[in-house]
Amino acid sequence: MIILKYIISSILNIFNKDIPKKDIFSPDINILGTHFGIYTATLDGNSVKQLIVNSTQDMSHIRVSPDKKWITFTRYNKKDVNDLAHEGLGYEQTEIMIAKIDGTNSKTIIPSKIGIVSANSSWMPDGKSLIFVSNNNWFRKGQIYKLNLMTFRLSRIPTPRFLGVADPHVVNDKIVFTAIINNINTLWIMQLDGKNLKQLTSPVLSQTQEVEKFKLGDYDPRISTDGSKIAYMRYLGEDNWHIIIIDIITGEEKDISPKVTHDVIPQWSSDDKLLMFGHVDKIDLSKTGIYRIKPDGSSRKQIPLSINKYFSYNKWPNFFPDEKSTDKTKIIYRAVNYPKILI
Repeated sequence: MIILKYIISSILNIFNKDIPKKDIFSPDINILGTHFGIYTATLDGNSVKQLIVNSTQDMSHIRVSPDKKWITFTRYNKKDVNDLAHEGLGYEQTEIMIAKIDGTNSKTIIPSKIGIVSANSSWMPDGKSLIFVSNNNWFRKGQIYKLNLMTFRLSRIPTPRFLGVADPHVVNDKIVFTAIINNINTLWIMQLDGKNLKQLTSPVLSQTQEVEKFKLGDYDPRISTDGSKIAYMRYLGEDNWHIIIIDIITGEEKDISPKVTHDVIPQWSSDDKLLMFGHVDKIDLSKTGIYRIKPDGSSRKQIPLSINKYFSYNKWPNFFPDEKSTDKTKIIYRAVNYPKILI
C-alpha cells in the first residue's frame, strides 16, 4: 500500500509538468547533435513530419490513441559512455510518456527509477487508460499494470503471479503477453479479468552461442483487429529474427520471413490486410528501415521514407487507428542516427 501511494503521488506530481525545453528541440533548431526522433508519414513514404526529437534519450513503443489525439511512448534514461540513453542498454530506468499528436505537451506519467523497468505502454480500447510493463513490485518481476488517465488509479492486470510477463497487447477483452518458460520466451493469452488463460507457443529452439543478448523465443505479439490471429517476432539466435503469425484457435503458425533475416516489431493495419515491421541489414544499411507485407507473406517491400543524414535508421513502426491500409494511411515511427543501438 505504501508503494502504491508513492507511485500515485509521483504520477500526480509529474503529470502536470512539461519536459524541460532543453530536452525537446523544435524543427527550426539545428539538429546536428540530435540522435533520436519520432516521426509520422503515410504508408507510401510521403508526408514525413517530425513530432519530437531528443539529443540524448531514445524513444520507442510509440502508439497513437484511439481518438488520434495523443501518443504514448517509452523514454530511456540509463546512459552509455557517450552520455546517450538508449534501448541497447536495456529497459531499466525507463519512463512512460504521453504527448499530443503533434508532439507538443509531452509529459512523464510513470517516472523512471534506478533498477526499475516502466516500458511498452499502449492504449486500452476506450482510450482512457494505458497498460504497461513494470517490475516495480516486491518480487521485481515484470507485471502488467493499467493506469487510468482520468483518475490516476493504478491496477494490476491479473496475470499469474508466478510468471514474469512483458509485451502486452489488448484487443476487445483479450490480452496477449510474453513469459519466460524453461528459458524460452513464450506467448500467452487470456481475458482481461484473468479467465481462460492459455499458453499459445512453446517453441523448441537450441542455443546457438554461449551468450545471447535475448532469450530465444517469441516477443512483441500483436492481436489482429478481428481477434483471430497474432503476429509476433521470434528470436532464433545470433542475429536471426522472424515474423510469425499464429491462428489463436488452431495454434497453426506461419513464418513469413526469409530463412536468415532481422525482421522485428510486426503491426497490423486496422483492416488486417497488411503488416508493417522493422528490418535491420547491418551489411547494407540502406535496406534497414520499415517494411510492409501481406499476412500470407507476399508483397514484401520497403516503405520509401525520406532518408536524411540525421535520421537514417527507422524502426518501431505503428499504424494510426482505423485508417485501413491505403497509400495514404498514416503511420508513426521512431528514427535514430545512432547505428550502435540497432539490435
